[in-house]
Amino acid sequence: MTASVYRQHYDKLVRDKIPGILGQQGKKYRCHMVIGDELRDALREKVLEEIGEYMSNPCLEELADVYEALEAAVKAEGYTLTDIKEYRIKKCQTNGAFNQGTILEYIEE
Repeated sequence: MTASVYRQHYDKLVRDKIPGILGQQGKKYRCHMVIGDELRDALREKVLEEIGEYMSNPCLEELADVYEALEAAVKAEGYTLTDIKEYRIKKCQTNGAFNQGTILEYIEE
């Protein structure tokens, strides 16, 4: 009689050191690398996942995960952090930031 094996499926992008950590823990796992469009798609999913986790648990750790996923997405899309910072400043100059807490209720047409 053989023991049954439980296998938890993830099929999601994980941080770069996770395979090494799993190996050190003696866990059996399978992973593969993605590039190009597959990487961009995986990062888009990761950003949404991390935002969901932040919404459920609004803490510094989850906010840092959102930031890390966004930073990786910026690079995968072919931009630099300087590009993003410059564009952010440009939008702040034209439309403002999100610091004052303004909620738009409606616009009459």
